[in-house]
Amino acid sequence: MHMINTNIMNNNPYDIITNISTNPTTCSPSHRSTPIQIGSFNCRHLLKTSALSVTSSFIYYLRYQSFDILTLQDTNSFSFESRQQLDLQFQTTVSIWPKYYGIVNLNPALILSN
Repeated sequence: MHMINTNIMNNNPYDIITNISTNPTTCSPSHRSTPIQIGSFNCRHLLKTSALSVTSSFIYYLRYQSFDILTLQDTNSFSFESRQQLDLQFQTTVSIWPKYYGIVNLNPALILSN
């Protein structure tokens, strides 16, 4: 059984933080329950060339919000170069960037695969 607790930040329906943890009664005794902080944001074209300083500041802000995983909607990361730029700015080596969204692992202890 999983426990999901969702909170809306600043009454904005696009900014949702979800805290997910596993119920310890369903895990084997050798596994511990560890909460994972997941942030989900609608970025509205994250890589706007006309506002690179805003993009950099926003990514910096997101990196330091104690999220383990970020899900980003409306990123429009079309090219390989834009995906590399996002990985560099998020300082992550594990991410998934389809055309219109992204999943970024900010916790090196977690394994993210597609």
